[in-house]
Amino acid sequence: MDVLIASAILIAAVVASLIAGISIVPAFLLGLVLYVLVSLKRGFAPKDVLKMVWGGAKQSFAVVEILLLIGILTGVWRAGGTMALLVTGVVKLVSPQFFVFIAFLSAGVMAYLMGSCFGTAGTLGAVFMMLARAGGVNELVVAGAIISGAYFGDRTAPIAPCINFVTGLTKTDLYQNVKLMWKTAAVPLLICGALYFGLSFFHPLPEVDGSITSALENGFSLHILALIPAAILLLLPLFKVKVRYAVMASSLAAAVMALAAEKMPLPALLKCAVMGYSSQDAAVNTLMAGGGIVSMLNMCLIILVSCSFAGVIRQTGMLDSVKPHLEKIARRISPFWGMTAMGWILSAVFCNVTISQALNYTLWYDVYKKRGATDTEIALDLQNGVLMVSCLVPWAVSCSVPFAMLGVGTAVMPFVAFTYLTIIWYGIMKKRWFPGKTAAQQ
Repeated sequence: MDVLIASAILIAAVVASLIAGISIVPAFLLGLVLYVLVSLKRGFAPKDVLKMVWGGAKQSFAVVEILLLIGILTGVWRAGGTMALLVTGVVKLVSPQFFVFIAFLSAGVMAYLMGSCFGTAGTLGAVFMMLARAGGVNELVVAGAIISGAYFGDRTAPIAPCINFVTGLTKTDLYQNVKLMWKTAAVPLLICGALYFGLSFFHPLPEVDGSITSALENGFSLHILALIPAAILLLLPLFKVKVRYAVMASSLAAAVMALAAEKMPLPALLKCAVMGYSSQDAAVNTLMAGGGIVSMLNMCLIILVSCSFAGVIRQTGMLDSVKPHLEKIARRISPFWGMTAMGWILSAVFCNVTISQALNYTLWYDVYKKRGATDTEIALDLQNGVLMVSCLVPWAVSCSVPFAMLGVGTAVMPFVAFTYLTIIWYGIMKKRWFPGKTAAQQ
């Protein structure tokens, strides 16, 4: 009963925060305090509980480090003209007849480079939506293509927070996970490509609005060398260079471009790295403002706190009474579909995929291990199931934020094909990819 009361208070606090439009970090901190108090009430020593908190928090450190580095990257990419050059290049390459298809591909590439569907939706995605609205193209179709591409890139990129979080949580190899994420996404990606290619013929763009490229051409030098930071970020992971070093190298190259090509003073560049990029030109600011360490602080705190109380929940066995019911579910519909269903419920309750993944891992770990599952299999189930299904919860952060950035509502969901295609395809093919004891007992 004490766990239920603590959980109910946490859920209420999260819902209240979302309604009020404020950060859910205070609600998560309240949840941490409540679960610590429940642990103390159940007889655990304060010293042991603190160790549990610290042990859970340590699981987030590698991800938090990557997030902070990505914050710097997104700030200096804007300052160095890399982001502006990429956006300008894409807009100039837009073929009106294949507008929807290009929006999908461009969003996928940008999200893969940035490791962020939010960053993609707020920059390149916003540009495509401006073009769509100016040309009278169905904005739901375009937004669906953008979000599908952004979800693909975010799910697959080695610098993406989600895959790094799951890799740390399951103690698996990052590049092995990335390789398998590509493998499991290949068919959904091709189907989405064919779908958006076909939709392009029914929703062509009459003409391309040149004001966007004009604004960026006036605001940046758009030197071809500004592509070097993007090339570094794309190529170094292929040689299995650690993500942190790839991000650092890319950021350094972008900083050099900001100083040399954009003539930005060093203090202003440092401010961009910390506070994000901004411009006195209103048109440029609308298109490029953002990034910096501060843009990642809220997510870092959410991950840190959620890992902390997930560690307490796991090590105190607070939810052990739930596990026998999960075993029954696993026998009926398989662990993957059971965890995916619970992922939707937890994402609906907490509105956050990080806590959903952390709690699902804690709850389902023994069920999977009993069936001989590897840690890699659990990581893939979390990514292809829990992560993807959270994108089908309209009020969850992973769904509502890109919708808001693109200015669309829940009516766009049928057009975000990559999410449900990935879940269905992975669920169908999983027994072939993992034919061991797990599949035999599912």
